[in-house]
Amino acid sequence: MENKTETDRIATLEAKIDELTKVVKKINRTVNPPWWQKILLFIYHNFFTILLLVALGYISWKAWNIYLDILQQVAEVKAQIAELKQIPGNIQTSLQTMFENALQQIKFW
Repeated sequence: MENKTETDRIATLEAKIDELTKVVKKINRTVNPPWWQKILLFIYHNFFTILLLVALGYISWKAWNIYLDILQQVAEVKAQIAELKQIPGNIQTSLQTMFENALQQIKFW
């Protein structure tokens, strides 16, 4: 009889040890979750911050594109102004060459 009670005690102790190891594993998994679960928890806890950063990045990107477009248009306007500034000089040189050509044609002696 003592043998059976001893065996029962050992069996109950082994069952308790098994339960304790399961609880320890569960606690360990809760305290140290896998990497993918850590990422999901981080996203869950910081969702609005991540959303705000993504929106801020998108707005910054769009603002940068607008800024670059404005710079390109300013450069085009500057180039057109430079061309307009050259028109009087071009007219002057073309008139000079026309006058010289006319004089060359008039001079027949």
